[in-house]
Amino acid sequence: MSKIITVTVNTSIDYLIEVSDFEIGAATRAHSGERFAGGGGINVARALATLGEEVISLGFVGADSATFFEEPNLVTHRSLLTVVPEKNRENITVHDPERHVHSYIQTPGYSVTHDDLLCLNKAMQQFISPGDWVVISGSLPQGAPKSTEWELVRLAQSLGATVVLDTSKEDLKRGLDAKPYMVKPDLRELEMLTGQKLKGDEDGIVSAALQIARSGVEVVIVSRSSAGVIVASREPERVWLAKVAVDGHLHSVPLVGSGDSLVGGITYGLFNNKPLVESLRLGVACGAANLLTVGPAKFKLTDVERLAAKVEVKELELSPAL
Repeated sequence: MSKIITVTVNTSIDYLIEVSDFEIGAATRAHSGERFAGGGGINVARALATLGEEVISLGFVGADSATFFEEPNLVTHRSLLTVVPEKNRENITVHDPERHVHSYIQTPGYSVTHDDLLCLNKAMQQFISPGDWVVISGSLPQGAPKSTEWELVRLAQSLGATVVLDTSKEDLKRGLDAKPYMVKPDLRELEMLTGQKLKGDEDGIVSAALQIARSGVEVVIVSRSSAGVIVASREPERVWLAKVAVDGHLHSVPLVGSGDSLVGGITYGLFNNKPLVESLRLGVACGAANLLTVGPAKFKLTDVERLAAKVEVKELELSPAL
């Protein structure tokens, strides 16, 4: 039976802290502080497990952080991360609810060696079968060659899997050469990948997304926060705009995990043979539902179901110039 596997080579611990009137150089007391197992693929796996899909997580975890990645409440999620020396990086978000300001701090984490990467390759060869979907998500850790994303995509493809790549900047540019099935660039990455100067106008974004699709990528997702998601498909060549108004109390740090929840929802739909439009509707609902919860991709199914009914999906007419 086909399955979904996520690969996260640079897992993290996401530390969310809420501090009113945060002042640099001053002693202050936090209202709350919570840590969550994180990293792109881990968040995607959590979203998939919440939707009821069985998912396996491969990748790395620091020896000092391994127990943090055991989530027994997600019964459909099997974490099979390879343990490496040292500890995970921490992504620290300090939110000031009075000023509505977020401050971000990232600490360095573990490094990986050539032998570590060989272990990951062996794990992928062991668990990936033809017909599987593989989501490769997140950044690269110290020690990983720049070609790592490309090599992981090609390995998964050689094993018969459909590959989703969600990384950033130069890692995305290199990984794109392996022609993954689906990618999720942001606006700056669209500019880097296509050489187009985007000013946020819809036509420019559509043109850039189609340029990537025409290079051999089947689905291109461009998330623009509250402005909605633009998705381009290669065959047939079509483009949609999807968005939803979030009704409810927004979590104080809303952006952590929303993009991963979006990817998880769309992947879940496509893996289960749902049309792209229906999968897009589900993904947007998952991303929006994440705004209502504490922690990355820890949304509630009831919120997803309610918001999915309100997602607006509109097919955009392609001009001859595109």
